[in-house]
Formats: sequence, structure tokens, C-alpha cells
Amino acid sequence: MQAFLMSLYNEKLLISAGPLEIDLDSTILAQFFNLSSTTVVSSALYVSTMQFQELSLRSTISGLRSMDGCQAPWIATQYCWLDFDREWEMANSLMRQQRCRNMTSNGAVFLETVFRNIPWQTFYSCWGQAVEIAIFRDLRQSIRGKQWIDSVQSIRSPIDDEVNYWLSKNISTFTVQWQNYKSYGILETISVQSALGFQYPLTIKSSSGAYRFPLETSRKMYWGFGGDLWAVGQTNSTSVSYKSLLRSSANFAFLNYSMEDVLVQNKSTISSRNSGLAIVRDLIGPFGSIDVVHIPIPPELIQLVVDIRDNMKSIMSSNLESQAPVVMSTVNLVPTPFLWSSVFTISRGGNILCPITSAKGVLSTGLLTFFSSIAACNALFGEYLFVTQQAASIALIAWGGLNADIENACLNSTGADLQCRQTLLSCHGWIESYVPQQIREKFHQKAQMVQKELADLNIEIVQYVQKNDSSPVELLRMNIFDTIEPTLWPFSWLFMIDWVDGLREVVSLQGDAGSITAVSSLVQVVSSTPNSLEMPINLAYYCQQCIQYTTLVIFLVTFIALLYAGFVRGHIEGFNMFGINRVAGIVWLGRPMLFLRCLVAILLLSTSIVTLETCGKFTRLSTPKSSTMQNFSTVLAGSESCWLVIVVTDLGIVITKDYTRRYAFYCIIVTTIGTVMLSFVSPILPKLVLSRTCQSAKFDFEMECHSGIVQIGNSHRVIQLVIMTMVVVVVCFAFEKWRCPKYALPAHKMSRLVPAGAHYLYSKGSWVFHNILYLDKASTFMCGLITITYGGSIYVLDVKTWRTRVIQVETDFSRHFISDFDQKRISNAVPMVE
Repeated sequence: MQAFLMSLYNEKLLISAGPLEIDLDSTILAQFFNLSSTTVVSSALYVSTMQFQELSLRSTISGLRSMDGCQAPWIATQYCWLDFDREWEMANSLMRQQRCRNMTSNGAVFLETVFRNIPWQTFYSCWGQAVEIAIFRDLRQSIRGKQWIDSVQSIRSPIDDEVNYWLSKNISTFTVQWQNYKSYGILETISVQSALGFQYPLTIKSSSGAYRFPLETSRKMYWGFGGDLWAVGQTNSTSVSYKSLLRSSANFAFLNYSMEDVLVQNKSTISSRNSGLAIVRDLIGPFGSIDVVHIPIPPELIQLVVDIRDNMKSIMSSNLESQAPVVMSTVNLVPTPFLWSSVFTISRGGNILCPITSAKGVLSTGLLTFFSSIAACNALFGEYLFVTQQAASIALIAWGGLNADIENACLNSTGADLQCRQTLLSCHGWIESYVPQQIREKFHQKAQMVQKELADLNIEIVQYVQKNDSSPVELLRMNIFDTIEPTLWPFSWLFMIDWVDGLREVVSLQGDAGSITAVSSLVQVVSSTPNSLEMPINLAYYCQQCIQYTTLVIFLVTFIALLYAGFVRGHIEGFNMFGINRVAGIVWLGRPMLFLRCLVAILLLSTSIVTLETCGKFTRLSTPKSSTMQNFSTVLAGSESCWLVIVVTDLGIVITKDYTRRYAFYCIIVTTIGTVMLSFVSPILPKLVLSRTCQSAKFDFEMECHSGIVQIGNSHRVIQLVIMTMVVVVVCFAFEKWRCPKYALPAHKMSRLVPAGAHYLYSKGSWVFHNILYLDKASTFMCGLITITYGGSIYVLDVKTWRTRVIQVETDFSRHFISDFDQKRISNAVPMVE
């Protein structure tokens, strides 16, 4: 169950942050969870997406204030202005400063957002000298600058006030840029909620942030504010040493040098004369001034993929025959645009963040790998589509192609024609067999609108190519839904499905000369094993032990009471045996243990029953169906409510007194019937809530998210049962009080040997003689009195007080009785005297 919940939430969180309630009918996963150890997979790109899209201003400010000040310059952003009022500009090129006009709502382009909130002492201990040179030295030349320095270093306003201040400056987001010089970490949990309302965290993702400077490929676009501070803080070792980062300064670092010059000088990038990078530079502008923007997935694309996928799952889970042709394994396809392979023969790589590769690939056999968050420049692999039956079916439904179209697409756009045709034609046959035509047409019409929106985003695939060994290198770019290459569209849809599934991302490189929006290479999923120690089973174990212990004690008391009844040849008060739970339970177990037992009973009645059900190759959550056995279990569980009645009526004896005997027994029956009816009319069902809220543990490095609640217990039902029991007890007592206002039990001399429950619940009418109450030995044992008759005396051990007593048998008592039956009863009974 733990692995299933982790997988379910991992899948749902890719497409929605909530808040929403997950329908139990949609909890269908194409995986088996009946193994001793099940692996859970999640998207490796999920955490970076959260970093770009999920943090609120409040979480951002909180993260800035709690982060390590020394790491602040490595926040992945390019600053446009120093201050909120945009008095001091900071872009390293004029063209980028002009692009900044479109970013004024993003707090990440204002250095003041960071300076106002980071721990200044820590930050200054690491970067103080560089900041003085780069920024403060020029600011101190004016009164306004000095005031600004003093203000940002002294601000410690409440977070809510800081949020309001940002909003007053028209700052509504804080969005960092895409990079791969560090990997983000995340701790994401959901909570399992019990009937008492307690929540137990269950980890669904866990990873640590890490810097990966030796493997990065993105810093040539911009090397980070930390790189700027390092460069200006060096003594004559860079061309911008001891220069200012403020554009208004006469000592501006990039007045006579470009950022690209600094990167080349520092060997942070190779010369743009490299044939691959030179092309990229000509297209988008000089390195060092390029914004790398993460593109969010269009909601319409997400909804389309989710709707088609849910429809397919519904078909396959309800019709096992439809699962027969399903291919569960993954097939590798290698798409190549026909317009490219018909003209060019050699591929020199597809990573636009890197130079061309020294090795040469055959373009007709497939593209070489694109850029990604983990790909190094020396990585040389084919760009494969790892296609499942589900993904291929979604792509074909969205594309709407016929058999001839599929064969044409495979022939012209892949390097593995046979494998492509076998896979796609098989999926197309499944679609025609099991997906109704009107459903296919409805989804295809929606897909046409989504495709137009995606085409307008100008998402491209790119590749360095050559016509032959001696020809120059060119960079080919093609819109993923280019109308001149329709045979690529089924594979374009597969790229988009990977995007939705968190296997790829789309990034826009925006420079001084132009921009490229490209789809990334596929990043494999992350596998993890559930931590069984997180499951809250300890309380359940102790509750189970409580039930077993109380049941065993009551059974032993009943057994010994029956032995006593046998020893006295059945001369007992049989009605007293009906009070064994009430009397013996209170005496031999105690009120705290009985209260715990009744609490366990209420929790069981307030907790849903959920199991995993397999439907062929699928697994889903299931609640018990109505059946004779299930109905019997409900009735049996409802009868457990008697324990709460026992505790309540015992505590109420001080008020109800003699009336306790009149209402206590049928009060249990009424409560049990009410509980069973409530369970049938309003059964407890599990509730799965998806609601993601994230906080930055280490800003722009690690984050913590709580993403939902699995509510298996209902605290409202606990309250309902308690209130219902109280009401029934009060009403039953009031009814008996009204019906018999002068009711009283037979009078006799009080004895401290008899507990209150026995005093008011035992049948005593025929057992009181000469104002003395006699109890048979079975009833006496239920009262906690272990008795042995020997030599005309009754030896009594009172387990309630752990004291012994000796009661003398009155030898001439028999003459007072007129029947032999009474004489035999009393001779085997114990007088309740002190």
C-alpha cells in the first residue's frame, strides 16, 4: 500500500498541484504492487519544475532569510536592477537591459530582493570585499546610495509586511532561470490521517541538492552573479578586476569589454570561433548575456494527455480483453525529419549548449542527444524516444493518422522503420478495436487546438549537421509541429507526452540577437524504495494487543466463573452472568483499559477499509463491496460500541444509581443498532486529497513540500459515535426515570466488598436475607473476590484492594428458610459483610 500511494501521488503531482480530491475510480496504475519489495519511480525534473513554478512570495522571502548567505550569489538569476525603483541598472549589455523591461514583475531580477532578506553577516564574510568594489563603492558617492545601503542592511520586517512591500513595487513572482551547474533537492511528503485526526508523514520523494560545476554546460550563457563578484574582486587577473557592476558608473565593468570576453579569458567557455558555438552565438547573441528561461507546460496540453490516458485506463481496467494486446515493455524509436536526412548525412550533435562533437553520427539513423540538465558536453548518445503502448496510443489519438499515414511516418522520419511500424500499427489496431470512434474524434479535435498552441510556442528540435565531411557545419532547427514535415507529428506528440510526464523540459535561450526555444533530451526517472519504518503501525500494534488482552481477560474470568458455577452445582444467579462485561470488565481490567478498548472500537468504526485490487495488468484502490460477509463484519464492528456504553454508564452510576439496572442493558442494544445503521447508511470511505504547498529549505537549492493527505479515518465519525452514545444513555435514563419515578432496588446492608457496578446491576431480589446480601461464588468472582470455603469459614481475597478477609458461616441460619432450594443456594453463597 505504501508503494502504491507514493506512485499514485507522484503521478498526480506531475499534472496538478491541487487542491483537489482524487476520485477513487481514477486511482489506477499500470504496475503490480503485490511483491515483497516494490520500486517507486518519480520524475528527475520534478523538483526543478517546482523551483520555477511553485514558490510563493512568502516562501521565497522565508527561504532567503534562512539560506546560507555565502550561497546567495549562486541563485540562478541575472540581475537587471539593483533597487526596486530601478534607479541603478545592472544588465551587462545594453540589449539585455532593454529586454529587462519585460521582466519588471519578477523579483529575481532585482538585487534588492536578495539584499533585503539574506543573512548579511554571513554573506559579507564571504563576499564583502567584492560587493564593496562592484556596488557599494559607487553608491557611497551619493547620499541616496548611502541611504539605500543602510536601508537594505537593517530591514528585518515581518514576512507578511515584506510581501506587501514587494507587491507595492509591482513584484508578483520570483522566478529563477534554468541552469545545470547545480541540481535541486527536495523532501516531499504526504500525510496519512487517522480517525483521531493525527497525521503521519509519508515520504514520496527525497533528494539532496548538489553543485556540479565540473559537469555543467549552462554557465557560458551566464555564469552567475557569483562569477561576476569573483571577477571584479580579483587583483588584475581579469579584464574587469576592481570594476563596477552598475551601468551608471564611469568604472562600469562592461564598458569596454563584453561578458563573453571575460568568459573566454577565464576559460569558462571556449572561443565562439568553434563552428558549433559560433552558429549559436550568431543566432541569439554573445555568450554571458543570454537568459535561459524555463517554459511551463501549457495547461491545455496537460489536460488533453490526462483525459486520453484516463479514458484508456478506464477501458483497460473494465475490459480485461483489451489488455491482451498491451505491450508492457518499452520500445526505442529514433525520429529524424525527412527534410533533414534527405539533404544532410552527418550529425555533429544536438546539444546547443555545447560545441560540435568530434565524432560523427549518421543522420539517417537518428538524431544525437539534445541538451539536458544532466548531459555533459562529452556525452554522445542517440536521441531516443522510449515509447510505451500507452504513450504511443495517446500520440496516435492526438495525431489522428490512419494506417497509411503511420507507414509513411515510419518510413520517412525514423531510422528504424520496421520497429516503428510494428509498434505504432499495433497500437493503432488497439485504438480502433477498443476506443469508440466518437471518443477518438472528440480527442482529436481537442488535440488540433492544442497543436496550434504548441506550434505558436515555436518549440524546436535542433541538430548540428554536415552535408559531407568537407562541408561546413550547420545548425538545423525545426518547429516540432512544422507544417512542412507532417510525418514528424506522431513523434512530436511523443515528445510532448514526455514533457507532460516530466521526462523532458522546454527551455528558451533569449539573447541580444534572437532566441531559440528547444526541447531537451530525455532524463530518466529516479527510482526509490519505500521506507517501511515510516508506516504508522506501532499504534495499530498496541491497539491490537489491547483488544487481545481485554478479550483474553474477559474469557478467563468467564471460564473461572463457570468453574465456580460448576462447583456449586449451578446454584447461581444466572442473570448476573449477563453483566460479565460490565462488572468483571471494570474490576478485572479497570476503567482505563476498558476506555482504551472502547476507543479502539470507535476508531475501528471510524476508519475505512481500503485494499489494493488487481485488474489484469493494473492495480487500483478498492473499498469492500456489499456482501453477506461484509454486512456481518459491519454488524460485528457495530457491536463493539458496547464498550463505550459500559464506560459511560459506569461513570454515570453516581447519578443514575438504582436506575442503572433498568436502562443499562437495553441502552447497549439501542446504541449498537444506531451504530450499525449509521455504518450502513453512511459508510466511512477513504479520502485522498492532493494539495501541494512548498517551502524553501535552502533557497534555490533544496525545498520541502507537503502534497496531500490520505484520510483513512474520519474524526467526525468519532465525534458522532461519542455524541450518539451519550444521547442514548441520557435518553434511556430519562425515560426510565419518567416511567418509574419511585423505582428502588431491594434494600440491604452496604458492603465495600461489592463494586458499584455489581451493587446496581446484579439481580438481588432473592438473595437478600436479614438485610444482608448474599452472592453466589460465580458472581463473587466477577466482583474481584476469590473465595474458598474451608472448615466453616469463607476465605476471601479481594483483588481490588489486595486484602484478605475471613467470613464465618452462620451455622444456624438454615432454620430461617422454608425451602430446600434456598438453603442450598445460601449454603454455597458468600455473605457480603465486613
